[in-house]
Amino acid sequence: MSKRVAVLPFRGLRYNAGKAGGLSDLICPPYDVMLDEERAWLQQQHPLNMVRLESPLPQPNETPESRFSRVAETLKEWQAAGIIKSDSEPALYVYRQRFATSTGHAERWCFFCLLGLSEYATGQVIPHENTMAAPKSERLMMLRTCAAHLSPIMCLYRSQSDMRSVLSGLCAGEPLAAARVGQQEHALWAIADPDDIRSIVSSVVAPVFIADGHHRYEAALAYRAESANPADETDASNYILAALIHARDPGLIILSAHRVVKFGPGQRARLERLIAEHCTAEPSDSLPALERAVREAAGVGWFDRIRGYRLLRFKAPPPSTNLEALHSLLLDPAMRDNEPGQVAYVVGAQSAVYMVETGDFDAVMFLDAVPVEKVLDAAESGKRLPKKATYFHPKLPAGLVMAATGPGTDVDPSVCG
Repeated sequence: MSKRVAVLPFRGLRYNAGKAGGLSDLICPPYDVMLDEERAWLQQQHPLNMVRLESPLPQPNETPESRFSRVAETLKEWQAAGIIKSDSEPALYVYRQRFATSTGHAERWCFFCLLGLSEYATGQVIPHENTMAAPKSERLMMLRTCAAHLSPIMCLYRSQSDMRSVLSGLCAGEPLAAARVGQQEHALWAIADPDDIRSIVSSVVAPVFIADGHHRYEAALAYRAESANPADETDASNYILAALIHARDPGLIILSAHRVVKFGPGQRARLERLIAEHCTAEPSDSLPALERAVREAAGVGWFDRIRGYRLLRFKAPPPSTNLEALHSLLLDPAMRDNEPGQVAYVVGAQSAVYMVETGDFDAVMFLDAVPVEKVLDAAESGKRLPKKATYFHPKLPAGLVMAATGPGTDVDPSVCG
């Protein structure tokens, strides 16, 4: 079976600046990282903000079906009014994302394309974490009603080429679109020359790894099964909108997703017994000291209002990562699926502590970030990390470029040779 993954240009759906205004007012975060407060704020800031397509606030008594029908009607209205237009020729869209970090500033280069859908068993596109049924169902409903990929998934690939130089070398002129939101700067270029497209596509070495967007990818697989002829390479339903990032791009940053827990009956006692069985526990006097210890000692941090800060070290070295050991030895056995209790995922350590201090949650477990190569190695070996194992930072905004799919939308694989 071929290991070659299809990477194709497409006619992007984009905001028309003449009708919509500046892109800085229009882009929004992806659907799965926005809280309702942020959705409401974005909707109030601009009537054409992408949040109205990507993840609008539900209206009173609105079903998921009617919510996505409302999104589809909004998309049609904006296209009819020329607010969103399709580009005239297929292109790959090179994207530069500049952002602030804890140590200064960084930038990340990637490109948007149509990525060929394939079942995981083929080894062409590889996941790294497990998914949940509800988000997949919602994303499938969105594809059925809107017939468009409204935001890209984030994928990683390996290459022998210096892809930052390759991509930046093709983007010497003014960008096609640009935006600045907070401390992030966004710039987009369209690469339509067939030779330039081939130079980019030929540098991508299979397999491609899903970084963010597992739910969207699996929803697209289900949509393809309903809508497409898998043998027809010109059928847009066989593809998904993806941003491809070189796995060694210096701007590729993974943050920790800490686990905050609300215990159900008996779960705290069960977890404490498991901690005593599998771990040693050392007190820590502050959050900064605990975070430093987690990094240096490769353990798991703990905070609750009873015991304060603790560093948990596994008595036997974890076979792979502390994240997997935390789930397999402690968290999953203590927080059984069929019992009351709640686990949430929070990126900021201080935010996680605040959620416990206010009493909304009972405890937080702090993790160090999983390195990129460990994520890829685990994925390539067929292993799925626990859900929310990684938090790739920064997220890719929605609204830079979209892609139509479904019946009547064709693509041209011949441009890649």
